[in-house]
Amino acid sequence: MIIKNRIVKDINVFIKKGIFICLFLLIISNYAFSVEFGLLAGRNTTSSKTTLGFSAGMGFFIPMVKFEFEMMKQSEAEFKEFGVGVKIRKKIGNFAPYVVIGAGTKFNDFSIIFSGYDYFTYIGGGMHYYIFYIFSLRFDLRYQSYNDKNNIRLSVGIFAHI
Repeated sequence: MIIKNRIVKDINVFIKKGIFICLFLLIISNYAFSVEFGLLAGRNTTSSKTTLGFSAGMGFFIPMVKFEFEMMKQSEAEFKEFGVGVKIRKKIGNFAPYVVIGAGTKFNDFSIIFSGYDYFTYIGGGMHYYIFYIFSLRFDLRYQSYNDKNNIRLSVGIFAHI
C-alpha cells in the first residue's frame, strides 16, 4: 500500500511539472509560429513497462521543422527520461507524417552531478492524425541507443496544436 501511494504521489508531481511546462510553452507561443503539446503513453522493449509523459514542440523560422522536448516516467520504476530532438513534419490533409532525431538522458533524481545519468540518442518516426483542426492523435516508434543496450519505444498520445 505504501509503494502504491508513493507511485501515485510521484505521478501527481510529474503531472504538475508537465502542466507547468505546457503553460510555459503557451506563454512563449506568442513568439513562435506553431506550438504543439500532448500526453503520451507507451511501452519500452527492454523493460516491458508502461511509460507516461508529456511532449511539447515548437516551430520557428524553418517550415516543417520543429524542436521537440519530451519528459517520460516509467511506471513502477524510479527513473525518468528527458529528450530533445528535431522533428521534420509535413501535414497532408488529416495526416502529418514525421521523422525525428535527438538525444536524451535517463536519471533517477535530477542533480547537477552528471555521473548518475545514462545518455542515449534516438531516431524514429510516426504520424499525427488530426481528429479536429487543433487536436491530433500521435502514433510514434523510436529506436533509442544507450552505451550498453538498445531500446525500442512505441507510444501513442493526444496533442493540441496552436
